[in-house]
Amino acid sequence: MHCDEMVWTPATGWQGGAPFGAAAGVVLYFGRRDLLADGACHRELQARHPGALVLGCSTGGQIRGEEVEDDGVAALALAFRATRLHLAVERDCAPSRSHACGTALGRALAAPGLAGVFVLADGLRVNGSALAEGLAAALGPGVPVTGGLAGDGPHFGATLVGAGAHMPQQRLVAALGLYGDALRLGHGSAGGWEAFGPARRVTWSAGNVLRELDGAPALDLYERYLGRKPPAFPAPGCSTRCGSGTPAGRTMTWSARCSASTARRAA
Repeated sequence: MHCDEMVWTPATGWQGGAPFGAAAGVVLYFGRRDLLADGACHRELQARHPGALVLGCSTGGQIRGEEVEDDGVAALALAFRATRLHLAVERDCAPSRSHACGTALGRALAAPGLAGVFVLADGLRVNGSALAEGLAAALGPGVPVTGGLAGDGPHFGATLVGAGAHMPQQRLVAALGLYGDALRLGHGSAGGWEAFGPARRVTWSAGNVLRELDGAPALDLYERYLGRKPPAFPAPGCSTRCGSGTPAGRTMTWSARCSASTARRAA
C-alpha cells in the first residue's frame, strides 16, 4: 500500500501528494463544514486523482501527523497493489431509517473476499448505533467495520458527507468495502476523559437517548453541572461528558469532554 497526505487551505490551495495520482484507489478527506459545502474540494480531489474513489466528511478537527487542526481540509490518497474496492451509498437517511440503511449498505458490499468496511455518516441525522447494527446484521461477525459520524465543530448545525458522484451533503451514508487476502485490518479507540461526581443510575432511556438519571430529568442534572446556555446548547456538551449511553438500570459517572443526548420527560 502507498499513501500520501495532502492539505488544503484557502490561502494555499492543495499542498502535498506524490505524482502517483492515477494509481490511487481511494482518497479520504476531512475538513471544516463551510470549506466542504460547495463541493469544490471534492471535485478537485477527483481531478487530481482520476479513477480513485473519493469520500470524506465534515469534522470537529482534523488529525494531521501529530497535530489536531480546526482549519483547512486534510486528505489521504491510498494506492493498493492487491486490494479491490467498492463504494456503496445510501441517501436520505434518517434516524428511523438508520438500521435499514446499514442493512442495505451491508448487502451491497457483502461478497467473497470482503476484508473490511469503512463507513462515514451524517452525524446529526443518522442514528449511528442503529446504522452499525444494520451493517453487522448484513455482514455477519467476521467482517470488521470502522469509520465514524461526521462533525460540525462546536456548531451542531449540519454535518456533510461526500462520496463518489455525490457532493458533500446531509443525510448521506457512504461505505467503502475492501476486498482481498492481502489486506489485514486493525482498529482501536482511546479516550482521555476523567471521571468526576457520583455514579448515577439510568432510570429511563430510549435507544441511545438518555432521558432520566436517578428518577430525575437528565437535562436538569446536565444544567446543574454546565449552567443553562440556550444560545450555545448543545455546544457546552463538547467540554463535558455525562457518562456513556446505557440501557435503563445501569450506572454512569460524569467525565470531562463530549456530550450525551438528553431530554426532559414530557409534563
